[in-house]
Amino acid sequence: MALTGLVLETSTGFAASSPVGIAVETAEQVAALNGSGANYGPPSNATFPDGPFTVASGTSINLTGGPTASNADTILLVLSTNDSASLGAGTIGLTFEGLSPVSFTASDFFSTTLGGFPSNISGVANGQVNGISFPHADHAAADIIFSEFLTKNATLGPVTITSPINLRVDVFGDANGLIVGNAANGGAEGIAPVPEPNPLALFGIAAVGLMGIMVVRHRKHHRTRGRQPYTTENLELRTDAL
Repeated sequence: MALTGLVLETSTGFAASSPVGIAVETAEQVAALNGSGANYGPPSNATFPDGPFTVASGTSINLTGGPTASNADTILLVLSTNDSASLGAGTIGLTFEGLSPVSFTASDFFSTTLGGFPSNISGVANGQVNGISFPHADHAAADIIFSEFLTKNATLGPVTITSPINLRVDVFGDANGLIVGNAANGGAEGIAPVPEPNPLALFGIAAVGLMGIMVVRHRKHHRTRGRQPYTTENLELRTDAL
């Protein structure tokens, strides 16, 4: 009986909650989550384990339930950048588990003050991830809603972010419309854009290839130049010469 209880407890302890929705949050919505009664600081509700680290754009990384997972039924992912204007007309894509993907434009980013974040967030404010310090950055956010409260140590699902600019991604937990905790810098993730091919470099490669073709054709032409086909007339001329 004791063994059965232990097995059930272990199985339940690692059962993952199911995500049921994701939405891009405005500055006003994030400010509401940061309203009176919000709590900050680790231990985390959810985290990118073994961080901080920076991965290439488009790389999937699992989110895991943190030590205080059971306090939150929603995850607020906050994407931060030093210069949101550099995004221009581009977009940032985010997918989580099997939910429909969401995207961010430059207009989705807001300042730390407009988002209602305090000037000093325990575990976050004193460090950089991917060269980005949270208090001095611009932010965009997505709320991921789960069917029930999160589960400690469970794999909650893979996050995949594609971005043409450098980002850091911080993980906040929320419940009942307020933030209830966050991962420290060590639970954040950096996103580095994959460099696009240089058009001049591609032109140079194409030019070299074209020059190679021209050289080969010239050599073939040079080898055949001056040779006359063995026609009947040529054979008769050679016979007369003899």
